[in-house]
This record gives sequence, structure tokens and C-alpha cells, in this order.
Amino acid sequence: MNSDSTLRTMPSSRVPAGKRKRQDAIPERLLADLWRKRAARQAWLRTGGGARVRVVYPGRAGHSAGPDFRNALLEIEGLGLVQGDVEIHLRQRDWDSHGHGKDPNYNGVVLHAALEVDSSVTSLQSGQQAPVVCLAALLEGEDPGRPACPQPVAATRKPGVPAARHATGVGRTPGPGR
Repeated sequence: MNSDSTLRTMPSSRVPAGKRKRQDAIPERLLADLWRKRAARQAWLRTGGGARVRVVYPGRAGHSAGPDFRNALLEIEGLGLVQGDVEIHLRQRDWDSHGHGKDPNYNGVVLHAALEVDSSVTSLQSGQQAPVVCLAALLEGEDPGRPACPQPVAATRKPGVPAARHATGVGRTPGPGR
């Protein structure tokens, strides 16, 4: 059975009562597998701030300390093509509980993807911020044009700090039609 057909969670009767968690019925590795297999097939995902994100290339899986996917290529509405790392979590707040916000290995993250989204951006150790997308559309095949997750309260970006690096040059102003 492939991972695309294993989207349903294990019946709770098979999981010991002391081990059951509300959202952890979906392993994070399954979300990473869905990102790798389905993200580029989606027309668009949406950030918590409402910008559309199209995955051109989901990146290569990271196998050492650092982000889940390296060198992804994304088209982010208002920014154009952006290249960098992607981190996957069940909950956006796992970023902090895993210590990524204090780890310079995660300063290359240009997109944080999670099932439960609390705010529109995630803060990196460098002081920069990465936009956040909800992964519910990858699980359910929902309409990618509408927000699949409740929209978080918009966070403000620090003045002069770009949300992501452009594949065509840091700080490049997007041209017409972007």
C-alpha cells in the first residue's frame, strides 16, 4: 500500500490509550511524504497572510540536521520565484518546541508548512521571517484557491527584512504581473 492510500488514521482502538494524541494520528513523516509527492501537483497553496504559493519543485529531502527539504523552488505571489528550504510540521508551534527558531541551520527556510497554522509567518534565528502555508489541501484534495485552514491573525513583518530570498537575486523588486 503506498502512502497516498494511507491517509486515514489508525483506528484509536489500536493505539494504547496513554499514547493517543489529538493531531499526532498523522505522522510528520507522512506530511513530508505528501509534500514530496503532491505539493507540485497542487495549483496553489495559500499563506496565512493570503498570498498564493505554487510549488515548482518541492526540494530534495534533508537527511541531516536542518530543514526537511532543501533547495525548493516556489512561486510566491508578490515575490516571484523563491528558492530555499522548506520545513514541515503538524503544528506551526512545533517550530519553537523543536528549537528551530534558535538554530542557524534553519535560516535558509523560505516556507514553513503545517496542518495547524497559528500565524502568517515564522521567525528564523537570523531575524528574518518565513511565510506559513497550511497543508490541509494535500490531505483532502481541497480547492487550492480557497484557504483550507482558518486564517491566522496577520503578523507584521519587521521593516526591511525580506520574507524570502528571490531565486533571481536577493532584494529584487518583482516586475509587472507578479
